[in-house]
Amino acid sequence: NTAVPTPTPGKKDLIDTALAAGNFKTLAGLLEAAGLVEVLKGDGSYTVFAPTDDAFAQVSPESLDALKKDPKKLEELLKYHVVEGALKPSDMAALTQTNTLDEVPISITVNDNGTTVNGVKVGEPGSESSNGMIYPIDSVLVPPDMKAVVVVQVLPATTAASGAATAQPGKATPAAGKGTAV
Repeated sequence: NTAVPTPTPGKKDLIDTALAAGNFKTLAGLLEAAGLVEVLKGDGSYTVFAPTDDAFAQVSPESLDALKKDPKKLEELLKYHVVEGALKPSDMAALTQTNTLDEVPISITVNDNGTTVNGVKVGEPGSESSNGMIYPIDSVLVPPDMKAVVVVQVLPATTAASGAATAQPGKATPAAGKGTAV
């Protein structure tokens, strides 16, 4: 009787790792819509700055709908969150910027307060995947040329004088922001 060796489970790829984490469902769905799943399951090695589901909840529903109808724009937005090569935290500490998959530079800052990419706080990496690293971020990164397309809704403002002529949150309307967001 020859015992068959049990295969050691290998590390999951980036997509499976993101799905297993449970808080990147929106990202996983959008990667599929943009046709990027195969890329991130492929042979390359990548670093994904992965907006959590909460981060995508800050993007206006209209923007998300428009992106889902325009796979090219969606792909551009998502590629802006992916860097070639598996960057470990120590690698990021040596960088001030790096290029995304679309060859657009993003800035990386590492200091005593932690790591940021384009000013967005980067969380601790989850489990390393077989083909890269995933870092959760709490805001969607918007490429410079897509600022008009992707509208990130600012959640309750702290002290922002936005100069908006309508609906200014504050003393006059204690329920500002309630009932208007869709």
